[in-house]
Amino acid sequence: SCVLIFISPIDSSSEIVFSFAGQMDLLNNPTKGKAVLENQAKNSLTAYFEIKSGRIYIHSMSLGALQYQGYVGLADPYDVNISVDLQDVNLDSFLSFWIQNKEFEAKGAVRGEIKISGNLARPFLKGSLEVSPGFIKELQFNKIFLNTQGNYPNLEIEKLVIHQSDGLSLDLKGSFNLSDQKNFK
Repeated sequence: SCVLIFISPIDSSSEIVFSFAGQMDLLNNPTKGKAVLENQAKNSLTAYFEIKSGRIYIHSMSLGALQYQGYVGLADPYDVNISVDLQDVNLDSFLSFWIQNKEFEAKGAVRGEIKISGNLARPFLKGSLEVSPGFIKELQFNKIFLNTQGNYPNLEIEKLVIHQSDGLSLDLKGSFNLSDQKNFK
């Protein structure tokens, strides 16, 4: 058993605490642990994990409004099966993650789930999201519903419904490519 504490060189108010029970041979012997990142200025991260059979199993991990659960392989082909639960994630921050150098404002609360499976070289993403109420650029809306899936970076929009503030509803389908984050096609 051991405890490791790291102080962030970027922000001395952040510290990461890893505590392990079991052997430290991560690929061959089961190892359980807890990781905590505390930062008074930002959201804290807490994760409970186990490393065994060549995978890191995330029993639960929370970072602000995001909850993670699943596993990632520690060796090639780096198999993955992760579920990300979003609860009231800021829409502007969410879009900034997907769109490089985003030059527009957005407001709203994102809820739903994104599942990541397959391997890290070409993961399969499946998302079911709801955004309410807010705007993207000039588009005001009461709710947006999105169901999408596909192998990254090519995703298929199975259903995108936008309920606008003026009572109009838009129902869209199609494909998009996330590899060009600047133009977001």
